[in-house]
Formats: sequence, structure tokens, C-alpha cells
Amino acid sequence: MSASSKPAPANEGFFGASLREADPEIADAIGKELGRQRDEIELIGFSLRSPDLDYRAALRSRLKPARVPKALGDKFYAFCSAVGLDFAAADFMRDPRGGEHRFLEVNSQPMFAAFDAVCGGRLCDAIIDALAPRRRG
Repeated sequence: MSASSKPAPANEGFFGASLREADPEIADAIGKELGRQRDEIELIGFSLRSPDLDYRAALRSRLKPARVPKALGDKFYAFCSAVGLDFAAADFMRDPRGGEHRFLEVNSQPMFAAFDAVCGGRLCDAIIDALAPRRRG
């Protein structure tokens, strides 16, 4: 085997280089996506009050946008990331004794038409942005 045909040591070449050195375009894309997930993913919350156990049964519920407490949103993002959900809705109830949010379930395919109408289309906009991100300059 001549010196020119000798394989490169394992710590050289593509697998020894950082991602930025090996493929700057991919490194930039990953960096942008991580920034988007950290800074741009929108958590849209709602408050739904109903005298009925199933709010859809008698259509007597009140629905309005609501702020999601940061700690609750962080836990929801961590859960979705751990189970691989890009889009989901979580249901909580407030404990009347202390006001804490009590987790009920996560819906991976939530029905959201009424919720989207209440927030002026922000849910649909967020889904469209996630599925077809606009190129940012």
C-alpha cells in the first residue's frame, strides 16, 4: 500500500471535523432551527368555562384567549419534545381549592376551529408557518 492510498486516521476528515467545518450550510440550518424553537414557537392558550362536564354538549361555554404560565408552558414544550409532537393541545383544569393547573390529557390531533376563531386565526397561522416556513433573510 503506497503512502497516498493509506486511509486517513479516524480523527481526521469528515467524522473528525466539527459540523460547521464539515458542512457550514447544515450547521447554519440547525442553528436557525434551534433558535426558532427557542425564540419563535408560539404557545397559544385559552380559557374555557362551561357549566357542563362536556363543554360541547349544550354549547353554553365561554372561550377566550388566556396567558399560559411560563413554568406550565416549559413543561408542555419538554413533554412534546420528549414524545416527538410538533403540534398538540393539552387540557388542564384549575383546581378550585388552590387554583393550580391539573393536567388531563394531550391531544396530538386537536379540533381547534372554535379556538382559532377566538384568537383571530393565530392557530392556523402558526400551523401554516410550521409546515411551510418562510425564508428569512
